Amino acid sequence: ALKESPQIFDDAFAKGVVLVSHTTLMPMLKTVESLWRTEKQSRNAQEIARQAGNLHDAFARMLEALDKVGDQLDKAQEAYKLTRDRLAEGKGNLVGRVSKLEALGAKVKKEMPPSVRHLIGDEADSDDDR
Repeated sequence: ALKESPQIFDDAFAKGVVLVSHTTLMPMLKTVESLWRTEKQSRNAQEIARQAGNLHDAFARMLEALDKVGDQLDKAQEAYKLTRDRLAEGKGNLVGRVSKLEALGAKVKKEMPPSVRHLIGDEADSDDDR
């Protein structure tokens, strides 16, 4: 057919058709397979890049939330220390005053925790409020 009408190859190619013979069929199929594999790899690389971006964004949001948790823990620690100081320090502190009740003979079932026992002493002698 190509011998009779050499223009047939160009006409077919213009319409997206490639004419092959028994000697060019296998190399042409290998070329098409290679092009499809390259296209698939390109799509996979794009999907990997998209998912990597989403993973990065999710990780950044998690770190922001973790920072907020840390800030709240810091505030809670400050509030705890302030409350603990108000209970256990200064003349007339509550720890000392309650301990004095025990020393005066109040019947108690629980002892003061070790973390405040060292605070009990002369400070219990005053009834001043902090």
